Amino acid sequence: MFPNNLDKNVHPIENRWWGVWIGTFIMLATAATLVSPRTLPFAFPIVFLAILVAALRRQKFRILRSPLGGGSLVAIAFFGYAGLSGLWAQSPLVPPGHALSAGLCFAGAGIMAHSVLCEPRRNIFHIGEGLWMGLFAGLLYLLIEILSHQSIKLHFYNAFGFGPGNLRPPSYFIWKNHTLLSIAPDDLKRSIAPVTLFMWSGLLAIRGTAPARHARWMMPLLFALSASVVFFSVHSTSKGALIGGALIFALAHWRRDWSERVLRGGWIISCLAIIPFALFLHRINLQSAPWVQPSMQHRIIAWNYTAQQTLRAPVFGIGAGMMYELFGSQVIESEPEVYDPRLPHAHNIYLQTWFELGVVGAAFLTLIGLAILDRIHRLGPRVAPFGQATFASATIVASSSYGMWQAWFVSMFAFAVILFAIAVRTVIDQERTPGLTHALD
Repeated sequence: MFPNNLDKNVHPIENRWWGVWIGTFIMLATAATLVSPRTLPFAFPIVFLAILVAALRRQKFRILRSPLGGGSLVAIAFFGYAGLSGLWAQSPLVPPGHALSAGLCFAGAGIMAHSVLCEPRRNIFHIGEGLWMGLFAGLLYLLIEILSHQSIKLHFYNAFGFGPGNLRPPSYFIWKNHTLLSIAPDDLKRSIAPVTLFMWSGLLAIRGTAPARHARWMMPLLFALSASVVFFSVHSTSKGALIGGALIFALAHWRRDWSERVLRGGWIISCLAIIPFALFLHRINLQSAPWVQPSMQHRIIAWNYTAQQTLRAPVFGIGAGMMYELFGSQVIESEPEVYDPRLPHAHNIYLQTWFELGVVGAAFLTLIGLAILDRIHRLGPRVAPFGQATFASATIVASSSYGMWQAWFVSMFAFAVILFAIAVRTVIDQERTPGLTHALD
């Protein structure tokens, strides 16, 4: 099922069965995420169960005990503080629920990442192949949908009898006599968001699993396919994420110390200086500039309003998830209406952190990012450029997309951690790198 360059006489299929098992679930989950990211909250625990079964059946309990490094401890403190914010939130039960679900998601990602890092080479080949196979399949689906104006989805919805009121948001769907005629391109935005987070892991996994003569054309093909999907789409944030990730990737190959400084500086500024930056953009009237696209104009208006509201409780914030509780009735169904600044979330993770968790939450978030960059640095020059590019793409996606407590959005970042761990393991021999299992703790 999975072609690879292992010597099948030395490693017969019965010795590689668990690699095929895990790789199949990774492949299906990766493809399903690009087809419909809303499946991630369901696919994520299924992949976790698949890895858990593989470990328990082989009685390898050790690989499920992920070590707690500095980054993990800061993340625990962040989610713990988010849960405690219920003490002063308007709805006391909301923050602990959000903190628990997001914390469990990333804890599961840490366990799964540690598990795949401990897999033997004969298994990791199949798991890595599952990664890039699923990515190719999902990207091909997206490219067909974009070029054919979502003909696959149109046929599916009509064949299964979907009607007006069954699909949201209603403004994205044009009906005639209960027949769906067209779907707005914006409906694919969620599917585009994971592309740049997963692409760099896919490229690294190809390098680690495909024969060199195949990797020379497979890696450019995957990048070209990803770039085509992103730039043919209407998701501007992903376009910026792809460009930003590519620039950091190129800089890391030239001067890795410079790319790391850029990322560290950019992360600190994003986390700690987002409020004056948001106010400044509105103050110079950028939201009215004719050369700024409408979606960005909407963002600037919303960011300015959120920044002003943040100044009312700048130290501890109003509580995790409370932005939606306050403005949930203002849920926007279509882009032209986003001029109302009272959004359920800020479309900016850094700004939402300030609004809901104050300077304390922003400080924790800053430390988490710096810890991740430190782990990427420790992976060495062969892997670090891919890790830095993934980090750059993720920070840009987080700067202008969705809300930080949305289940699919949280799961997307957590799943990106798992895919990167798989990719790392395909190119680094654990036996020769004792600290590898601590690299993503």
